[in-house]
Amino acid sequence: MNRGVREGRPYNILCKEDKKVDNTEITGRLEQPADYRAVEELTRDAFWGYTGPACDEHYLVHIQRKLPSYMPELCFVAEVGGELAGSIVYTKSKIAGADGGETDVITFGPVSVLLRNLQIRLGNYN
Repeated sequence: MNRGVREGRPYNILCKEDKKVDNTEITGRLEQPADYRAVEELTRDAFWGYTGPACDEHYLVHIQRKLPSYMPELCFVAEVGGELAGSIVYTKSKIAGADGGETDVITFGPVSVLLRNLQIRLGNYN
């Protein structure tokens, strides 16, 4: 998992560190309950029309937060110029083996980045 601490602040693949691109300040921080509605709207806007005339990823984010598997300590938002620009959600999951056993894992998604922020490589791992 690509997660660490920079100057006491956590970061992950959504926004590995605070940085500037073309004089645009990009910051990453943990998602807060006050962000929930805005993150759902951002997710809807990021996915709308991607695979068809609608999307349901924003509803998935809404449902994930109500599950015991939701991991708020790993859910981040990115801001560009002080405005919400992206988010990533993590949950606990299990992989069922052919032998009937289960393996605990952490999954992420949706990863939501507004289209206008892709050109500054927000959400890009490199």
